[in-house]
Amino acid sequence: MKNGSVLRELRKFERDSSWIHRRFEDLRKRYPNELIAVRGGKIIAHAKSVPELHAKVRRLNPRLVGKVAIEFLPKEDQLLIL
Repeated sequence: MKNGSVLRELRKFERDSSWIHRRFEDLRKRYPNELIAVRGGKIIAHAKSVPELHAKVRRLNPRLVGKVAIEFLPKEDQLLIL
């Protein structure tokens, strides 16, 4: 992958990540305790586990594997103690 195409993919990922975070509360109501895969501002797959989500994205379009924004949507807020 050339530098220009890497930069384009990173920008797409950044836009999709922002899309998720702007809609986070609504998305977690719709997909509680699930993972979502977003490409181009659209949810292209959702699943309860990473292997299941990966398989769905691969079936949809193998070239998209590794090129989608993925987010886990917890049903409720979670407190992490580090």
